[in-house]
Amino acid sequence: MRTISFKSLLHSVSLRAGISPDSGDYTDEHAASVADFAEIRIQEGWEWMFWPEWTVIERRQYRYTWDNTETYALGAEVYYNDNYYYSLQAANTGKNPESEASWWVLVAAVDDDDYAFDRYVSLDQTDETAIGEVKGVYARNPRTSDYPGALAFHLTDNGVQPSSLAPNRVWIEFRKRPPEFTSVEWVAATAYVTGDVVYVDSTGQCYKALQDGTGKDPTTETAYWEVQPVPFVLNKFLKRAVYSDLLAEDGQESKAERQESRAYAYLADAADIAEGQQGQGTVAGVVTA
Repeated sequence: MRTISFKSLLHSVSLRAGISPDSGDYTDEHAASVADFAEIRIQEGWEWMFWPEWTVIERRQYRYTWDNTETYALGAEVYYNDNYYYSLQAANTGKNPESEASWWVLVAAVDDDDYAFDRYVSLDQTDETAIGEVKGVYARNPRTSDYPGALAFHLTDNGVQPSSLAPNRVWIEFRKRPPEFTSVEWVAATAYVTGDVVYVDSTGQCYKALQDGTGKDPTTETAYWEVQPVPFVLNKFLKRAVYSDLLAEDGQESKAERQESRAYAYLADAADIAEGQQGQGTVAGVVTA
C-alpha cells in the first residue's frame, strides 16, 4: 500500500490553516486537534468502500491448532489435521488428538446432550490480521475459484459465525482495521501497554504497541510496535476534510462547508478510480446479533 507520513499530513493541514510548523503558533494543542480530526476522518474514508489496498482474503479456522506443549483443560477445543477435537480430561499435555482416544474426541462425537460445537472465527486471533468489517465468507478462495461458495454469516460477540454449511475452515474477505494517530511523542522511560499509540518526529510516523514494554524504540522494535500508515489514496480527502474541521472549530462554518465539499469530491474520485481499475467497492451486508 502506498502511504504518506503522518507528519506530512500534520504539516500540510497546518500550513493550509496558516500555521507554520516552525512557528510558535504550532503548539501541542494545535497538533493534538489535527491528530484527533485526522483519526476521525481517516476512519470515515477507510470505511467509505472496500478499498483494494486494505481489503484482504484470508483462510481461517474456528479454534487454535493443537500445540503439544500446551496444557489443555477438560472441555478445551482444538484444531488438528482439518478436524476439531474436545478434551476429555484436564491436565491434557502432549496427547495427540488423532491417536489418544482417552484424551480427545471429535467434537461431533461428544457424548453430552448440552454440548454443541460453536463454529466462529474470532475477530482477534493471535498471529492473524485483526478483522474489521466483513465483506464475505466463502467455502473456497474467491480469488482463485470460479465457484467460491459464498456462505451466509452472522456477526456476534464471538466473531464471524458462518452458516452450518461451512467447511472446517473458511475464507473470509474483510477490511483491515483503520490506523490510529496521535501527536503525543514516544518517551523512552514510559511504560506502554498493548494498544497505546505514540508519535516519533524523526520518522514522522505514529506507532501502535503490539505488547507491553518500556524503552522499546518504535522505529526499530517491530515486535513491540507497528507503524500506523496514512494511505496515499486518502491523501487529498484527508487534507481538505481535516482542514474543514479546523475551520468549523474556529467558527468559520461557510469556509468549512466548502472545504468539506471538496474533500468528498476527492474521496469520490479516488473511489471511482479504485472501482474502475480493480473492480472493488461494494459494502458489506450482514446480519448482526
